[in-house]
Amino acid sequence: YATGKSLFVFRHLLVFLQQNFATAKPYMGLCWTMVSKWEMAEPTNHRVPLPFAIFKAMIAVSLGWKWFKFAGVLSLGFMGIARPGEPLAALRRDLILPRDMLSTDSSLAYLKIQKPKTRFRGGGRTQHLAVHNAEFVFLLDAVFASLHPEDRLLECSPSAFRRRWDAILQALQIGKESGLTPG
Repeated sequence: YATGKSLFVFRHLLVFLQQNFATAKPYMGLCWTMVSKWEMAEPTNHRVPLPFAIFKAMIAVSLGWKWFKFAGVLSLGFMGIARPGEPLAALRRDLILPRDMLSTDSSLAYLKIQKPKTRFRGGGRTQHLAVHNAEFVFLLDAVFASLHPEDRLLECSPSAFRRRWDAILQALQIGKESGLTPG
């Protein structure tokens, strides 16, 4: 704390020690108490959640600008509660649409997350997210169904995605001070 390092670095150090030095575990209580005190001294600032109305407006603008794949990836991220990089890294083969399951239920789609952030922390090496909304599953099907299995859902870098995000918010007259980020 006194050196100006981030709390997450200290937390990772404690987890590393617990995992690699079993004999240290009985002495870790004091360390975790220090984490609690650090959190009181330097409260965590969480990202501003994206309101559903603004999300729908962003989808409308992106569709109006013919950014169909952007709208699809944005829908996957929001409706599937994903980290921004997960749908950005996805291939068409990772997206499971109702047609892929030969299903008549058109209100459910899945995305296989190849390298989830929590894969080394007990979260599973492969994870899935689900979209349970017929309108957005219809959008996903319309945008991505015809892609080749090896095609990326959206051919752009995270910074290009962010530029589009910012452009849409600007078009909606929502300033940067709102704190709305893809995260």
